[in-house]
Amino acid sequence: RGEAMWGLLLCSLSVSPTFSRFSSSVVALQESLRALAAASDPTARWTDERHAQGRAIIVENGEIWEKGCVSTTVLQAGKLSAARAEAISARVDMNINEGEVYSACALSFVLHAASPLVPTLRGDVRLFVVGEREWFGGGIDLTPSYVEDEDCVAF
Repeated sequence: RGEAMWGLLLCSLSVSPTFSRFSSSVVALQESLRALAAASDPTARWTDERHAQGRAIIVENGEIWEKGCVSTTVLQAGKLSAARAEAISARVDMNINEGEVYSACALSFVLHAASPLVPTLRGDVRLFVVGEREWFGGGIDLTPSYVEDEDCVAF
């Protein structure tokens, strides 16, 4: 029930239909990732930290998961600094100006296994909105302690 309320709150703050759908999906995906990781390691300790701009779910001290975090962030109606506007403009080949209102939503995760034979899993998805302009980003990677060719091919 708390997760449903959190999702509704995010939707009510949205600046666009795309942002609304994405932020709802991010909240649901965060809970799905937590549930999958918890099911794989019932011995792990989970901590839920909520803050004004999102939620961090931290896992530690498990037989499988040594440490990790699945976090969401939702920023609404911020104003871009000159440095941030310049950095974004350079990356997305758009003219973004200081003082423009923006919103951003992201889910990021990292899971460190207790075994050095299991690679660290890290990933993120994000949406950035400035005015009517929207763009997505993200990625996923494995960081092995020991490189195994079969693992690379399977990933």
